[in-house]
Amino acid sequence: MAITKSEKFNTTPDLLYNAVQDVAREELRDYYNFVEWDMANKKGSLKYMGAKGEFLVTNASELNINISIGFPVSLKANESDTVKKIEQLYEELRKKFQ
Repeated sequence: MAITKSEKFNTTPDLLYNAVQDVAREELRDYYNFVEWDMANKKGSLKYMGAKGEFLVTNASELNINISIGFPVSLKANESDTVKKIEQLYEELRKKFQ
Protein backbone atom coordinates (compact mmCIF):
# COMPACT_ATOMS: atom_id res chain seq x y z
CA MET A 1 0.00 0.00 0.00
CA ALA A 2 1.24 3.49 -0.81
CA ILE A 3 0.12 6.80 0.66
CA THR A 4 1.00 10.15 -0.90
CA LYS A 5 -0.09 13.58 0.29
CA SER A 6 1.08 17.10 -0.40
CA GLU A 7 -0.02 20.46 0.99
CA LYS A 8 1.35 23.98 1.09
CA PHE A 9 1.46 25.94 4.37
CA ASN A 10 1.66 29.67 5.06
CA THR A 11 4.96 29.69 6.97
CA THR A 12 8.69 29.45 6.39
CA PRO A 13 10.27 26.13 5.39
CA ASP A 14 12.31 26.03 8.62
CA LEU A 15 9.29 26.55 10.87
CA LEU A 16 7.31 23.97 8.92
CA TYR A 17 10.13 21.41 9.15
CA ASN A 18 10.39 21.87 12.92
CA ALA A 19 6.61 21.63 13.30
CA VAL A 20 6.53 18.43 11.22
CA GLN A 21 9.02 16.86 13.62
CA ASP A 22 7.00 17.93 16.66
CA VAL A 23 3.65 16.80 15.29
CA ALA A 24 5.07 13.53 13.87
CA ARG A 25 6.45 12.71 17.32
CA GLU A 26 2.86 12.66 18.60
CA GLU A 27 0.82 11.50 15.62
CA LEU A 28 3.21 8.83 14.31
CA ARG A 29 4.76 7.75 17.59
CA ASP A 30 4.97 4.06 16.56
CA TYR A 31 7.32 5.01 13.73
CA TYR A 32 8.92 8.26 14.87
CA ASN A 33 12.07 6.64 16.28
CA PHE A 34 12.72 5.04 12.89
CA VAL A 35 12.76 8.36 11.02
CA GLU A 36 16.15 9.87 10.21
CA TRP A 37 15.77 13.66 10.15
CA ASP A 38 17.99 15.75 7.85
CA MET A 39 17.74 19.47 8.73
CA ALA A 40 19.96 20.60 5.85
CA ASN A 41 17.60 19.10 3.26
CA LYS A 42 14.44 19.49 5.40
CA LYS A 43 13.67 15.84 5.00
CA GLY A 44 12.80 12.84 7.13
CA SER A 45 13.36 9.30 5.86
CA LEU A 46 11.64 6.23 7.28
CA LYS A 47 12.83 2.66 6.82
CA TYR A 48 11.39 0.02 9.12
CA MET A 49 10.48 -3.63 8.55
CA GLY A 50 8.92 -3.17 5.12
CA ALA A 51 7.76 0.40 5.68
CA LYS A 52 9.52 3.23 3.94
CA GLY A 53 8.66 6.82 3.50
CA GLU A 54 9.73 10.38 3.16
CA PHE A 55 8.66 13.66 4.73
CA LEU A 56 9.96 16.51 2.56
CA VAL A 57 9.53 20.25 3.14
CA THR A 58 10.16 22.25 -0.03
CA ASN A 59 11.46 25.82 -0.32
CA ALA A 60 7.86 26.81 -1.11
CA SER A 61 6.77 25.58 2.36
CA GLU A 62 5.04 22.54 0.93
CA LEU A 63 5.02 19.28 2.87
CA ASN A 64 5.15 16.13 0.74
CA ILE A 65 4.63 12.78 2.43
CA ASN A 66 5.15 9.48 0.61
CA ILE A 67 4.80 6.27 2.59
CA SER A 68 4.62 2.66 1.50
CA ILE A 69 3.85 -0.14 3.90
CA GLY A 70 4.98 -3.64 2.99
CA PHE A 71 5.45 -6.96 4.72
CA PRO A 72 5.96 -7.61 7.65
CA VAL A 73 4.94 -4.21 9.12
CA SER A 74 1.71 -4.48 7.13
CA LEU A 75 0.62 -7.12 9.62
CA LYS A 76 0.56 -4.42 12.31
CA ALA A 77 -0.30 -1.24 10.37
CA ASN A 78 -3.31 -1.07 8.12
CA GLU A 79 -3.91 1.47 5.40
CA SER A 80 -6.96 3.18 6.88
CA ASP A 81 -5.27 3.74 10.27
CA THR A 82 -2.14 5.07 8.58
CA VAL A 83 -4.16 7.44 6.37
CA LYS A 84 -5.98 8.70 9.49
CA LYS A 85 -2.66 9.36 11.22
CA ILE A 86 -1.30 11.24 8.21
CA GLU A 87 -4.52 13.28 7.97
CA GLN A 88 -4.26 14.10 11.68
CA LEU A 89 -0.66 15.22 11.19
CA TYR A 90 -1.76 17.60 8.42
CA GLU A 91 -4.71 18.82 10.51
CA GLU A 92 -2.40 19.66 13.43
CA LEU A 93 -0.09 21.55 11.07
CA ARG A 94 -3.06 23.47 9.62
CA LYS A 95 -4.01 24.55 13.15
CA LYS A 96 -0.46 25.80 13.79
CA PHE A 97 -0.22 27.80 10.57
CA GLN A 98 -3.71 29.23 9.99
